[in-house]
Amino acid sequence: MPRLFTALPLPQSLKSNLSEQTGKLHSIYRRVKQVAPSNLHLTLRFLGDVSVHDADRLSELFNSQGDFDLQVPCRLRGLGSFSGSDGLSVIWCGLHGDFSEIETALKLVDSLIGTDENQINRKFHPHITLARIRKGACPPKALFQYVESHKEINFGQDLFDRISLFSSELKPEGPVYTELAAIKLIITNNGDI
Repeated sequence: MPRLFTALPLPQSLKSNLSEQTGKLHSIYRRVKQVAPSNLHLTLRFLGDVSVHDADRLSELFNSQGDFDLQVPCRLRGLGSFSGSDGLSVIWCGLHGDFSEIETALKLVDSLIGTDENQINRKFHPHITLARIRKGACPPKALFQYVESHKEINFGQDLFDRISLFSSELKPEGPVYTELAAIKLIITNNGDI
């Protein structure tokens, strides 16, 4: 069964800025599992395991949409973290500004995939996951200090260019994401990000 999610892939122009950050995090603490630059994205909805039939149906649905007239800004600002039951688990880069265009993209996805009410009502925290901390690890204070000292740093801005349907195959060396389908976003002017 394919494991699916929908996302806004990070614009190529911003990947090097964030790759530099993941490299610095890894140099502080070797047990940081960096997200590959090609995998950086803003998750819209996680669908989980679906049947092959449903994966094919959703791919066809996404591909049949054509271009969508929506400019979705990607303004990267600040590092932060999420903690699990056993400590720090995820280090992320935040998004800054008005999220109305992201919410419009999310509503489009919800209308296509038939998202249930419980998922629609969950609070949405837009972020780009940069690294994960291995379960049971005890990161050094320097890692926390680095994240804290970068909570207001701007990492650049651009426009997202598509809404994608991805499959995720979990492997020991990290997940492999495959773009199954995409809705191209029409970018008319990126001078007004």
